[in-house]
Amino acid sequence: MVILITKFKGVGTISNYRPIALANFQFKIVTKVIVDRLAMLTVKILSCQQRRFVKCHHITDNICITSEAFKMLSHKAFGGNLVIKLNVHKAFDTLNWEFLLRMLRAFGFNNVFDG
Repeated sequence: MVILITKFKGVGTISNYRPIALANFQFKIVTKVIVDRLAMLTVKILSCQQRRFVKCHHITDNICITSEAFKMLSHKAFGGNLVIKLNVHKAFDTLNWEFLLRMLRAFGFNNVFDG
């Protein structure tokens, strides 16, 4: 959708108008509504390690948690300590979509999320 907005107060000819596209604006509104509605669910289904996607939390929270975890490695724990770093660069390609959809349904999402 394109709307014409006047450039100046005096509107005499079509050259005094400027076209503005509203398509991006509409998508931003729809996206914001979806995000706000899903925000209520994310608090219930995301673990505390996935705080980045919960309102009022930042990725720096997890950096602090990681830093504290590394400090704890100097203390001997039962059975020893272990740190694992996983490279999930191609995780999207190797995702088991059938499992993911079953999990979404188990958390109460309906078939709209099936794509």
